[in-house]
Amino acid sequence: MDETILGAALAEDKTKSKPRRIRDMAWDMIAVALIPLAGFANFITFRGFDPTRPEVSVASAWILLFALAVTAVIALRPDSLRPLVFVILVASFLHMENSFALPHWLSQWLMGIVGPDRLGVISLMIYVLPLAVVFFLLRDKLSVILSVAFGAMTLASFVVPHLPPDAVTVVERDVPPAALVGEKPPPLLHLIVDQQIGIDGLPPEVEGTPQLRQALLRFYRDHGFRLYPGAFTHFPATMESIPDLMNGAVVPSARAFLASRDDKAFLKTNAWFDELKRRGYEIEVVQTDYLDYCGGDDIPISYCATLIASDIRDIAETHLSVPDKASLLLYSFFDEDLGMLARTVRLAWYGLQKGAAKIGVSLPDWNRRSLTLSPISALTAMDMVEDLASKIEPGKAIFAHVLLPHDPYILDRDCRLKSDFEQWKPHESALWWHRVKATPERRLARYEEYYKQVLCLHKRLGGLLDTLAARGVLDEATVIVHGDHGSRISGVELLSGSEALITPRDIVDAMSTLYAVRSPQIEPGVVEGQRSIQALFAKFALGQRDVVESKDIFLRDPASLVGPMQTKLPLVPFKDE
Repeated sequence: MDETILGAALAEDKTKSKPRRIRDMAWDMIAVALIPLAGFANFITFRGFDPTRPEVSVASAWILLFALAVTAVIALRPDSLRPLVFVILVASFLHMENSFALPHWLSQWLMGIVGPDRLGVISLMIYVLPLAVVFFLLRDKLSVILSVAFGAMTLASFVVPHLPPDAVTVVERDVPPAALVGEKPPPLLHLIVDQQIGIDGLPPEVEGTPQLRQALLRFYRDHGFRLYPGAFTHFPATMESIPDLMNGAVVPSARAFLASRDDKAFLKTNAWFDELKRRGYEIEVVQTDYLDYCGGDDIPISYCATLIASDIRDIAETHLSVPDKASLLLYSFFDEDLGMLARTVRLAWYGLQKGAAKIGVSLPDWNRRSLTLSPISALTAMDMVEDLASKIEPGKAIFAHVLLPHDPYILDRDCRLKSDFEQWKPHESALWWHRVKATPERRLARYEEYYKQVLCLHKRLGGLLDTLAARGVLDEATVIVHGDHGSRISGVELLSGSEALITPRDIVDAMSTLYAVRSPQIEPGVVEGQRSIQALFAKFALGQRDVVESKDIFLRDPASLVGPMQTKLPLVPFKDE
């Protein structure tokens, strides 16, 4: 440390000798480094990432540089800044496990009352207030105590045995043959493609929209589908849209058809699988751990493969540079484990950026929300679906929910991982959910990258249809392909309570989605007009001929997980009629 910083530190407490002050600063630095290192060690080891890889060393070195900078700040006024800094660091560490402060059931109940942002502040305050008192009283010995405690936690992460999750969990069951009269039903493939906007919903202001529109129309026409370019969903979130669709309903209550086991959502009722069972199908499922379709009782599922939606182990063997891999590890750790702190820092940076602009200073943009790796696991999922399709036969139904073209946009049109980490973008273009709207430039930049991932998806989908053709079953099979909601690359999140900020274009971005089906019993072609995917599926898949269609849409519950708190709005036109 330089003499200026040492001089400021000594000036605050002249009773301490310079060697003692240097020793205190050394303990400060050790403690400041070990608190985030303990969390980072937990993050990588409990997710099965090899801690000996070079990107882990680089990320750890960056954490040490952060500790050096924070220690220099503490040294300016040790007695007052030391407890303050450690309250922030330790409270953030404890906030990774919200259950320490609030039981899960209580946090969900409170979230429905105060909303997720305020709940985060409340739960954080549960740590901050007692820590502030204790740390101020122990301020002279605080660094030593925290160094020992978090050093032990860091060490424990590497020496205490634990079993990391499997990247893919496969469950195979013997299914009794169905009691059928006559032949087995023809093969069936049902594919949900996540965040796929509908053709009529493609934004005309984005470069490349006319070309993408023609490419998609040509793809579904050439493969014999009946396509609904004006299809929409009643809900802008998977957890309402898909469970409602699978149960032939439009119920404006979050998770009406869902239950939770070990904090994972599964369908407690699944009318579609019940119908497939009635028709004599044996079901093979490929899914992620985000939503479990295999958790219900008495369903003839013979094969269920569950992939981790975003597995940091997927980056290990990619061609990304070591610094980029280290950045991705730290971004993932920061966003997943320090979410509340990350959101607060981003909002503070946005305020600083706006203030600097007024005096002619341009600060770099920072709104990088968690950059997951779900598109990589989605490619693995497509491989698994193709493998199942290569062996499909009458009486078999393949169901898959694939996170493509789901963000982040990390793949090019040929499904190759983009080597430039800075090109990776999440779908959120809004700067602070429903509080700070996106600029047009941010939104358009995301759409340009999103289009590449849409083309990647359809390249893989074409290969899947070729596999069915090579198997000799394409002409007799039923193939259903649809989205869950739109791209959600909107200017603002569609949350109840944010109606004043929501524009018609925001609604299109979130609600327009894909619906296409091919079958020997269905005439191919393009059906114009706005039709909800829930109504289409209920009528033509579940056989509910008395479906009453509406064009009401429901905004997301601000708490996401509990409800009902969903505002109803009318749908808007997707294009000029």
